[in-house]
Amino acid sequence: MGKTSWTVKERYNKKAYDELKSRLPKGMKEQFKAACEENKDTMNSVIVAAVKDYLSSH
Repeated sequence: MGKTSWTVKERYNKKAYDELKSRLPKGMKEQFKAACEENKDTMNSVIVAAVKDYLSSH
């Protein structure tokens, strides 16, 4: 991907999305990643669904 293409995508992402950084206990990321791959989900989609579920119940 060229620098211009990356710049355009990065600019769009900054407008359209918020970013969240999270810390997990050692080993949990790999377990999460493996479970997501097994279920053909992305880690991001699982996190977004969990946050939506949490927000809808509070």
